[in-house]
Amino acid sequence: MYTITAYEKIKRITIPLDDDHILFISTDNAPKGDKDYGRLVGMGDIMSIVDFINKNE
Repeated sequence: MYTITAYEKIKRITIPLDDDHILFISTDNAPKGDKDYGRLVGMGDIMSIVDFINKNE
């Protein structure tokens, strides 16, 4: 799984890769009122890359 944590000026995405590694991503906050933030982050794209890496290790 993954977490998305919102702070005042950034969002932090943390994804565990294996027992020894995590992927840590920081992004700007979307403008106020922007309801498409989940799509802007592209979590589906990020998770497909993580899945590909995990399957090929």
